[in-house]
Amino acid sequence: TILSLNNSSSLHSNVFGETWSSTAHQSLLENEKLYDIIENAETETHFPDGGFNVAAKLKMASKIILQHKKRGADRDVIHLKMSGWDTHSNMQDRFGKLLDELNTGL
Repeated sequence: TILSLNNSSSLHSNVFGETWSSTAHQSLLENEKLYDIIENAETETHFPDGGFNVAAKLKMASKIILQHKKRGADRDVIHLKMSGWDTHSNMQDRFGKLLDELNTGL
């Protein structure tokens, strides 16, 4: 696995390779820890299921915020993106759908 490949030294390794290997290994471990913390978080707010829409992004943001103590964070800055607002054709229909998605998420 990646962890076993990136957590060992050999005769042919160097300081740059070792640094990269150590950083990659630490990143994977921290990612697994963060995934477990967020996956086990429960929100009191109901968010509609489905895809990676605004509601899913807001749900993930709320889980991150709820688990700030377990993550050791004093404060969070979270940036969410919702694209599609640059409508050049069929503006009324597309704009309405975007507002519906945003409203459902909020």
